Order: sequence, then C-alpha cells, then structure tokens
Amino acid sequence: MAMDMVKDQQANLDGESIDKVRVLEEAKQCFMATSVKTKKLVDVLTKCIFILLQGEQLTNAEATDLFFHITRLFQYKDRDSILRRLTYIGTKALSQQAENVYVVTSSLTTDVNSSKDDSAVRASALRALCQVSDASNLAAIEGYLKQSLVDKHPAVASAALTSLIRIAQVNSELVRRCTTEIQEALNSDSPMVQYHALALRYLSCKNDRLATLGLLDTCMNQGLKSPLAICLLIRIIARYISESGSPNDDETKLYLAYIRNCMNHRSEMVEYEAANAIVDIGKNDSRTEKKVVTAAVGHLRNFLSSSKPALRYASLRCLNESSTTSTEDIRYWSVHRIGALCRLHLLNKRYKPGDEIIGLLDFYDSKISCAKYTCMLQCEECNYYDTKNEFTVGLMQSDFVISIPRERELLNSSPNEAPTAGSVVHAVLSFLFYISDSDYQKALYEDKVGTIELGPIELETKLFSCDFPLAIHI
Repeated sequence: MAMDMVKDQQANLDGESIDKVRVLEEAKQCFMATSVKTKKLVDVLTKCIFILLQGEQLTNAEATDLFFHITRLFQYKDRDSILRRLTYIGTKALSQQAENVYVVTSSLTTDVNSSKDDSAVRASALRALCQVSDASNLAAIEGYLKQSLVDKHPAVASAALTSLIRIAQVNSELVRRCTTEIQEALNSDSPMVQYHALALRYLSCKNDRLATLGLLDTCMNQGLKSPLAICLLIRIIARYISESGSPNDDETKLYLAYIRNCMNHRSEMVEYEAANAIVDIGKNDSRTEKKVVTAAVGHLRNFLSSSKPALRYASLRCLNESSTTSTEDIRYWSVHRIGALCRLHLLNKRYKPGDEIIGLLDFYDSKISCAKYTCMLQCEECNYYDTKNEFTVGLMQSDFVISIPRERELLNSSPNEAPTAGSVVHAVLSFLFYISDSDYQKALYEDKVGTIELGPIELETKLFSCDFPLAIHI
C-alpha cells in the first residue's frame, strides 16, 4: 500500500520539475510543526521518497537532516499505518547516506514487538531495523529475527527471511545460528514464507555438497506446497545435476524422476519449469534419456496454444534455444538461396487436421534487410489456404502461426476424391520476402520514456520466395 502511494505520486509528478531544495525545505517545515494533518505528512513524505528513489544526490548534511526530520514522525500521535510504513521506507532509503542512523533502533524494535500493530506495519519495521543495523550491531537484533522467523503472520516471517538473505552477505554466522527457525519456516503453510525459506537455506549451504544433498532430500520428501518453492527446487536440482556429473548416476536419476513428476503438477508454472529444466539438461548432456526429453518438448508444445501470452512466449523461447542443438525433436531449415536471409524453425515434426503450424524466423545473422514477409499454407488436394503477414524492419526474430483446417473442412473443400482415414494431404508452406540489399538509414527518436528506432521513409525492395512441402496426416 505504501509503495503504491509512492508510485501514484510518481505518476502524478511525472513530467513536472521537482526542486530538491524546495522539497527538503517543505519537509523541514512540515515535520517540525507541532500540528499537521496526516494527509499533508503523507504527501510531503512521498515527495521525499520520490526524489530519493529517482537517484537525486543529497549531501551528507542534507541526508542527515532529512533523516532526523523523518524520525520525528515516530513520535507523532496519529498511528496511521500508511504514514508509518512510509516512514520506514524513508528511513531505509536514507540509511546508507545519513549519519548516526542507529538512533531509530529503539523505536523500530518497539514497533516490531508491538502486538497492537497489523502484520504489514511490523514487517516494514523489521526490514527497516535490519537495514539501519550495521555488521557490528546485528548480534543485538538476533533475538528479534529468530522470533519473527516463526511468527504466525506470513508477512512478518517473510520480512525476516528476506532480511536474512541480505544479512547473509555480511554475516553468514548469524544465518547459521538461525538454522532451526529457518527450517521451521520451510514447513510453513504460507507459499511466500516457504519460498523465501528455501532460498535462504540454499544460499547458506550451496557451497557444501553434503548440506545441499540433505536440503534436496528433505524438500523432496516433505512435499513442498508452494509453486514458487517447487520451481526454485527444480532450478537447484538442475544446477546440481549440471555441476555434479552424469545423469546416469542413481542419485541423479532420482532427481530427474522428481522433475518428471513435476511436469504433471496442477500449476502451469511448475509444469513449465520442470519441462524447461529437462530440455536444458538434455541439451547439455546427450546421455539423458531421449523419451524424457521428448515428453518435456511435448509439454512445451502444448503451452504454445495457451491463453496466457507469458506462457506462450516462455515456451517458444525454450524451444527456440533447444532447436540450436537438437535436430531430432524440432525441425530446422535454412531459408535462403542467395545470401544469408534468415533461419526458419518449425516446432513440430508431424501435423494432423486441426493443428497449428508454429514457427520462428530468425534474422539475427542476416546480411540482408527484410522489410516484410508473407507466409501462406496451401493444400494441394483442396482449395484451402491461410496467410500470415508481418512487418520485420529492425526485428531480430518474428514468430507466426498458421492454422490447419479440421478434418471436416478438408473433406468438404476437396474438389476431387475426398481423403480417407490414414491418408496424407500434401501442403506447401510458401514464403514471400520483401528484401533490400542496402541498409536503410536509422533514425532515433528520444522522449521521456526512452529511445526508439524509427523505420525508413522509403526502402527499395525486391521479392524473394521459397516453398516448403508439408504432409498432413488424416
């Protein structure tokens, strides 16, 4: 909620000139006043956080003064939760620039232990407490961290775990002393807490092979409930397999079997992560069972027809990367006769009525500019055809989808004898490219959003065509 207010304020101020000096002066007057409305305090504090998050450079004196002005809000009578969470955010943003930030430790520890506050306020206070504590003061807050790790509120436990992930970079011994509490958090019913606990446990033992094996066995046997935690576990297993040796070892076969079982998980996220891991392992080691990789590729192909764009894109990217090393599961052709134009990837070997021909044109190594292409599927035994047009100026890749008619449409549209079950309908996938031998002059346009490349005003092109035969099995 507090960060949402900062984003809303940023949207309102976008395009306006914000004077740092004016904001700091307004903050001083507002925070030092004896009676100010909460809404005014929230607006001024949001402006301060806005300029800090935008990278505005403050001098040491300015940062220290602003920090101590913000700390006065801890004594404010109105215990508004939004104002307090914004206070914590401002405290964290200034903790690396201001001096003597430890003075707020007492106020933060009071808020962390307060049973009257909601879990979001306590979690924000804990994150701020860990941020303002340096390496020499971490031992003093160890008790609060252990207590928060087993808190019944997931937001508080998750805040403690993420804070320990940051602390692990400067004090790994403190994390080691919290192993019991972290293991208890790993058994939590909260998906968020379970995910963060697994990330912290792996961070603390990733350099110890025996400890990593123990963590993997524990997580596989207990049955993680969080889809995010399962995805992270799959990545840990895949990394261990790639670093430890042959997939034919009994130990590694057990891990591969776990990943295969995850491909049948009810969560699409877990199913994709498992299929992606198996394809990646098979790409790096040819000794992986072919039927396992084939099953994983089949799952990824199914995702290409998903209604979720992110899932379709992730599957297409994985299959595209796999096609560079595998010629058995994904067909590959080079689409050029004169010069290097592009490469075509078709993500299937066998087609039947009702399928979709999904392909990818790769212009990465092209020496010729392609302005546009037209792809057409035409069946020789019937009057059916489908087309796809795409402008590709400045693109490195372009994907297309061509629909194959259903069996009834094929039978009804055939002018001659209708195809019978088990027969093959011959089709042609035709490409027409509008290409240019000379590079066009690139024009860049800059605005507050970023820099974009404009297409050419005019471009001399010529036509280049090629055909690929396909068989549709009835």
